[in-house]
Order: sequence, then structure tokens, then C-alpha cells
Amino acid sequence: MNILVLSDKFKNTISSKKIGSICKNVFEKQNHHVTYFPISDGGDGFLDSINYAHQMTKVYCSTYDADGHKIKTYYLRKDNIAYIEIAKIIGVRKNSSYDILNASSYGLGKVILHAIKNKADTFYIGLGGSLTNDAGYGMLLALGYQFNKDKILIPNIIKNKQLTFHIVSDVTNPLCGRNGATYVFSKQKGATKKQMPILENKILNLSTIINNYYHSDYTQFKGAGAAGGLGYCFLSVLNATFHLGIDFILDYLHIDEMINQYDLIITGEGKIDHQSLNGKIVMEILKKYHKPTLLICAINELKKKPKDKNLIDIYSIIPCIANQKEALEKPAICLKKLLKTIKL
Repeated sequence: MNILVLSDKFKNTISSKKIGSICKNVFEKQNHHVTYFPISDGGDGFLDSINYAHQMTKVYCSTYDADGHKIKTYYLRKDNIAYIEIAKIIGVRKNSSYDILNASSYGLGKVILHAIKNKADTFYIGLGGSLTNDAGYGMLLALGYQFNKDKILIPNIIKNKQLTFHIVSDVTNPLCGRNGATYVFSKQKGATKKQMPILENKILNLSTIINNYYHSDYTQFKGAGAAGGLGYCFLSVLNATFHLGIDFILDYLHIDEMINQYDLIITGEGKIDHQSLNGKIVMEILKKYHKPTLLICAINELKKKPKDKNLIDIYSIIPCIANQKEALEKPAICLKKLLKTIKL
């Protein structure tokens, strides 16, 4: 049997690339042929996906995380194109605490500036996994923008260069309101109920200045609420083009052109729940390719298997293989044990 593995990461435990490698190891011992591609919706693992199909140059640079700590990171470069994953810059870092009210996208701006100075003029930004909610204010400061009441001073490095920006995300929320960046996503970044109105007012004030200056309003645009409002900033200030994450990656990897070679798809993510049914990688792959498909996960919170004739079954580590503590401590071992229970 020819098997294609297109699994999302198991968040904070196993990367998409590692999951693919484990699947290949287990099922090729059962005499199947396995191909895998690391995939991402624009968040963690975005650069793994980009680099897997087309080997690129890693460009290392110094910058700052969301709390202002100096860090080393990298972006990918090919010719004049730079690929940047914001999760590697202003995302979760081990052994570090974050103050959501002061968390800044400044470090992202420094990386973009580094790439511009190294002659990149086209950017693909993976928006996902940020710890910020500043609507890109910090990024703009790092790029050299200055704000004076309703006036914005645009830096020469932006004025004098033809720059093209593309943003890649699975988040289609607007910037503000009940479904916006603050009230949907800031809680998981540590915001309290008291802090949320403060955060919302900050991005409202910034968007008012930007909207007035550019005579446009992207606050309700699809993807404006991505990455704590960074989507809005890219769309309104840097004239970016929005791409839905999983569609972009599958097109980039040319999966459509090779899908007929495979008899079975294995996909998955750390937790399968009702969110998985709405635009997440696993269900998008199931809908798009109409192939017999297995879902693998650490935990399955669905009470019923989704009604889809191509979905064979959902296999979960918890509680079948391990409890939550064991699954977090030894995720790769637990995944391997789970896969060995699947007889194809």
C-alpha cells in the first residue's frame, strides 16, 4: 500500500516532521511504502514545510522575543525571497514568562529589517503561535515607523524599496470585537478578563490612526485578527496578500499533483475536537482529497466520529496507550506504540 502522511504537529510535543518519520518507520516494517511531508497552517513548523520540498539557505540573526529578551533565530532565504515563522521569534519559549500587556512584535520587525538589508524584497510570513496582541505596533517601530497623533512617518527603507508581503495563517478572524484577536485568542496567551478591554483599546487606538492615515479599513478583513492583530498590520500598512495556511502549504508542496499515487492518507493533530471540524488541517485534508484516511492524535474529544465515508477511524494515544502525563513525557514512544496497534 502507498501511504501519504500529512499530519499537523502534536502541539508542544512532536513536530509534523517527526510524526511523519515515525509513521514511515512503523508502516514500512509492515511492507507499506510511506511518503511524508511536514505541514503547517502557518504556525509552528512553517519553515520545516517550506524547507522540506525546496532546500533553502538558513539565515541566522539576533533579535528579541515577545518579552524583549535577546534571542537567536533564523529565517529561510532563496534568491530575493525570505520565509519567516513568527512562532520562532515571538512564540512560546521554554522557561520564560510573558506579560501580555507589554508583549511586543518588535523582534519580528528586526528580522524583517535584517532580511531587507540582505536584499530580500518578497516575504512569506507564517502567522501562528504568537504571544503578542499589539496589532503589529512593535514590528512597525522596529522597521522605523514613527507615530505622531494621526500622522505616520514611513521609514525610507520601506519607501524606497519595492517590497511584497504574503501572510499565511489559518485564522480568519477580524481584528476587533467578540470574534477578534483579543476576545478569541488573548486568553490562551495569558490575558485575564480585566486585561482584555485594555488590550482591545490599544489595538483600536492604533487601528484608528492607521485607518485615518491610509484612508482604508482592514479591521474586519479576513485574517486581520491573526497573530494578535499582526494580520491587520500587514494588510493595512504593508499591503500584504492573505493566504489560508493549509491551502498555501498543500499548493506549495504540489500535493494535488501526486495524490493519485496514494491509497491511504494519515493525518492528525495533538487534540481532535470540534475546532478540528472547522478549517483545521485534518478535516481540510479529508474534504479536499476524498481518499481513505486515518486520523491520529494524542487525545480525541469528539463523542462521535465525523460522518465522512473516507474517514476510516480516529486513533488516540490517551487513554488507549498512555495517560496524559506519560503522553507528554514520552510522546514519540507513545505515538510509535499507537501506530503499531493499527493493522493496515
